[in-house]
Amino acid sequence: MIDVKNKFSGRGGCLRHSQARRQSHRHSLHALLTAIALLVATTQYASAAAELLAYEGFDYPAGGAIAGQSGGIGWSNAWVDVSGNVAETVNAGSLPVGGNGPLSYDNRSVGNSVFVANGSRCGRWLDCSAAGPFALAGLLNASANIGTNGKMVYISFLQQPSSAGYFYEFEFHRDNLGDPGRIAGIGNDVANSTQVNLRAPVTTHTPMGVGSTNVNFYVVRIDFKSGNDDVYVYRNPRAIWKPTTNPC
Repeated sequence: MIDVKNKFSGRGGCLRHSQARRQSHRHSLHALLTAIALLVATTQYASAAAELLAYEGFDYPAGGAIAGQSGGIGWSNAWVDVSGNVAETVNAGSLPVGGNGPLSYDNRSVGNSVFVANGSRCGRWLDCSAAGPFALAGLLNASANIGTNGKMVYISFLQQPSSAGYFYEFEFHRDNLGDPGRIAGIGNDVANSTQVNLRAPVTTHTPMGVGSTNVNFYVVRIDFKSGNDDVYVYRNPRAIWKPTTNPC
């Protein structure tokens, strides 16, 4: 599942982390978010052929609520106002990544972004049906969750918090778009800190560097395994590259 939550309205770095199996995705963050993309690499490297499984460019009328919008591809439902306060709205224009992304990356950006106000959260489920893109790509395990052993997925998104302080996060969830379903995330949900963290598992926060109010470009790679999955997080990569098994 993908979900967006908000409690507080350089050069490419990377982090490797190994954690217990995550089987679906949710996303949470403060302020602005644009362009969510999920891909599956059909060979060992992302530079080889890859298939786009899900995308959300927030190409909706500016000023309106994101709840009920159902564009993009790879989703099973419309956006949900999880917090119930209708405080997540479509913001005019995409987020320009500039020097924090690959050359000419902004030329590929279309649509708008979403603004998540204080104390708010919205989310959306990925399409894990038998005929959906993740099933057809062989990513669903025996429990019909994303996480087939030996498979790899990439998730990318742009994020801009209004403060480097807590709380904002791009979250991964299973079954529930609220706190009970959160199993991982990227952002800052730690009191008295300005660090960006990888939350995985749900109570462990691994620092990735000092946060900022600039637009940040994140690429997440997940290698699904029979034991703990491997997670690689790239922050502001500036080039198209061929990730190895040890990108750091």
